[in-house]
Amino acid sequence: MIQATELRLGNYVNLNDGSEHDKIRQISGIEHKIVYTLIKGCRFAQVHQSFDRIYPIPLTEEIIIKCGFERSEYNDYRHPILFGTLTLYEGVAELHISDMYSVWVNNLHQLQNLYFALTGEELEVKI
Repeated sequence: MIQATELRLGNYVNLNDGSEHDKIRQISGIEHKIVYTLIKGCRFAQVHQSFDRIYPIPLTEEIIIKCGFERSEYNDYRHPILFGTLTLYEGVAELHISDMYSVWVNNLHQLQNLYFALTGEELEVKI
């Protein structure tokens, strides 16, 4: 489960709606106890769910590449706009912003939020 304070409009999350598989959805609205998500392929269709059905998307190589990062060496990835190197470990990534500063990132929405905080722009995610 994700707390409301962790989310921004445009974040991608897993929606567990009781079906067999989780569904990746984009956040389109946040209220007190409800989050609205867009249905892929439908421009205006939204689904509302309680926060207990919203889960983070873990960072994997596939997700990182869909965010525009390119593999440089070992488990290191670089983004054309973002300074530093993203190193992928087992289920977690470390963004090395400089030799003296790094940030741990566990999930896609955290990477999206960090990217926005550093660049002032939305991270393009090709899901």
